[in-house]
Order: sequence, then C-alpha cells, then structure tokens
Amino acid sequence: MTPTAALAISIASAIFALGGVVVGIIGLVQSSRAHRVAKAAADAAEAANRISEESNGIAREANQISRTATQQAHERHDVRWDANFGGEGVLVVRNLGRDTAYNVLIRAIFDGGEPHEMEAAKVGRSGEVQIDLPAVREQLGRVSLI
Repeated sequence: MTPTAALAISIASAIFALGGVVVGIIGLVQSSRAHRVAKAAADAAEAANRISEESNGIAREANQISRTATQQAHERHDVRWDANFGGEGVLVVRNLGRDTAYNVLIRAIFDGGEPHEMEAAKVGRSGEVQIDLPAVREQLGRVSLI
C-alpha cells in the first residue's frame, strides 16, 4: 500500500469516526431531551393518580350519602308539630306525631322582630320545646284588661 493510499484511508477513517462522534453527541442530546419528557410525563401521571384517588374518595362519600338518603326515604316518619303559648311570652312547640324528631331547630319570629331559635337534639312523641319570646311578654304587659 502506498503512503498516499494509507493517508487517504486514515483520513476517511477519521471522517467516519468524527461522524460517529457527531451521531453519538446528537444521540446524547436527544436522550437527555427524552429523559426530561419522560420525567415530566411521570410527574404528570403521579399527579393524575393523586387526583384520581381524591375523586374515588369523593365518589365513595357520595355513594354513602346516596345510600343513606335512600334508606331514609323509605323510613316511616310521623312527626307533626303544634304550637301554643303556655305562659306569658313562652311558646310551646309539641311533637304530636308517633316518631321522635332529631336535630330539631325551632325558629319563632314575632311581629317582624328578631328571630328566636331553640335547638333540641331530639324531641320524642308528645315531647315539647319551649321558646321564651320577650317581645310577646312585653306586648302582653301593655294590654290592659277592662
């Protein structure tokens, strides 16, 4: 082999080797980009999983509320109320129904005044709640009997 041919082969080999290095660098850059994209996708998938878990929890709660509401809709409820004044300025609200009323809130408003409220955890059959109404007592005090 002549020195010129050996030089030509060496130069060609060097050019191919340089091409290999360039392709390797491009591959490394693309690999780095692909890694960043894969990391972002993994982070997005992790966030989506957390959202999905929260959604599943909310759906379970909604299903429980629905089941409870369905059960309550089929329960017998006989709660009826009667209200009368039992004394000066005292409103007596009585459960005339057959069933106990739970989480009771009685709100009374006299003559457009401020509402007065009374709460009771439960009011059984024939049970009552009394609300003191000072405005009624005051009004009764102004009435003169002839």
